[in-house]
Amino acid sequence: MGLLIAAAVTQADPVSNANLRQTPTAGGQSGKDFSETQPDGGALVGLDVWKGEYYRALVIGAIRAVYQTDKGSTMRGEIHGRGKGDADVTLQSKTPGSPIVGIETVDDKQQVVAMRVKFANGEMSEWFGRDVPKNLPANRMPRNLETKHLNVSSIKGALGIYGGADGTLFRFGLLY
Repeated sequence: MGLLIAAAVTQADPVSNANLRQTPTAGGQSGKDFSETQPDGGALVGLDVWKGEYYRALVIGAIRAVYQTDKGSTMRGEIHGRGKGDADVTLQSKTPGSPIVGIETVDDKQQVVAMRVKFANGEMSEWFGRDVPKNLPANRMPRNLETKHLNVSSIKGALGIYGGADGTLFRFGLLY
């Protein structure tokens, strides 16, 4: 998967950087806050994702940002949540370097249970996570599930991630 270089990633309070905007978060409200960007002008081009389990239900257990620097190299951020070993999947465009411009999620109002990623070149990743209905209108979704669209309004795409994790990933959103 690649070498994790912690020095290349900044950690900060998600509301302290006035230069970055945030999408709403998907998931619940629990977990210790995290915020991460790649300081050398890197764009968010992918997410490493691990499955997890919460009260015997399949959830998105952990995520790790994949950045492309201005010089074209790939850097990985820190793992947020409970992710061990190689990620179960890396959600990345087939076109190298295409930044993330949105994430579509299904959550159970506590945690994200399924997700897919939208890239600047128009590609959508495959769905990853629990097998749940994903394309139903809001009024047809099962009561405990809701879909969310986390879209950035910048042509540069997302620059980082933020959210809350504490043993597992509870919530996350995009920084842009």
